[in-house]
Amino acid sequence: MESMFNSDAELHFDDECFVGEREKNDEDEDQPLYPEAPISLGTFMLLFTSFTMKHSLSSDGILQLLNIFSYVLPKGHTLCTSLYDYKKFFTNLRNPLVKHFYCPHCLGYLKSSAELKCPYSGCEKELNDNEVMYFLEMPVESQLKILYAQTGFYEKLQHRFRRQSRDGIYEDVYDGSLYKSYWENDGPLSKPENISFTFNTDGAPVFKSSKVSIWPLFMVINELPYKLRMLKEHMILAGLWFGPHKPNMGTYLSPFLDCFKRLHEGIQCFAPSLGTFMCKAYLLFGTADLPARCLLCNGVQYNGSFSCWKCLQKGETAKRDTM
Repeated sequence: MESMFNSDAELHFDDECFVGEREKNDEDEDQPLYPEAPISLGTFMLLFTSFTMKHSLSSDGILQLLNIFSYVLPKGHTLCTSLYDYKKFFTNLRNPLVKHFYCPHCLGYLKSSAELKCPYSGCEKELNDNEVMYFLEMPVESQLKILYAQTGFYEKLQHRFRRQSRDGIYEDVYDGSLYKSYWENDGPLSKPENISFTFNTDGAPVFKSSKVSIWPLFMVINELPYKLRMLKEHMILAGLWFGPHKPNMGTYLSPFLDCFKRLHEGIQCFAPSLGTFMCKAYLLFGTADLPARCLLCNGVQYNGSFSCWKCLQKGETAKRDTM
């Protein structure tokens, strides 16, 4: 067993480890971790690396953990077992990953990991390299370009022009007043190359007994038919917050505000049936459960005082009889 944990290389993570274009094996990150696994290799590697960097594991510790997982995983798993392959996986990623840093005390956004003091007046605490935390952004623009380049994807987006709508009947997002305001009077969504998004975020514990949770940020393309837009291959994972604290949404969403400013102006894409064109995209809707909605809207927790969004009643707490 001892030889299983021998280190064969030194591993040094820096920002370059999270930026790259895959030259071959484009499907590696999408394949299941093992045959019929409910999780992909790419998702597992993202969670695994967030954990190792959160706890500052050495290269030898990473190697040992990789080998432990590979030892217990079913036969035919796709997990790498050497530090060389582990680092190569991230340097060859098809989609770039961007790290954004924040203060571990106030959760305020930091411009870089090199800041020695929190810049916010309500905090201003001293920082060191081991304290600064970060979340990950998977740029929407890059993923959108990859989707458009797939054969048949552009044609699927024309669903909204083919569907039969009925006055007074709400069957999909296209029937709502907000979507119509972008459609009517030659609006941007009346053009076949433009699209819109619905976003969703929610926290999920990494382990049942752990206080550490992840908050993924998903983008759904409204112009796809409903059954297609909810498939994982058509959904965009735009961000991932990992840590013991719920995200400060002002911090977490700030890169995506900049992203959609660029998408509003338009980005150059390519589709096999259309060639090169300018695509504009708009973030129209968001969905969340009640606790996540309070975070997103900077409101009082739904079971707190003055938590109702439609009245000024303080509310009362009532004991419930148990059977």
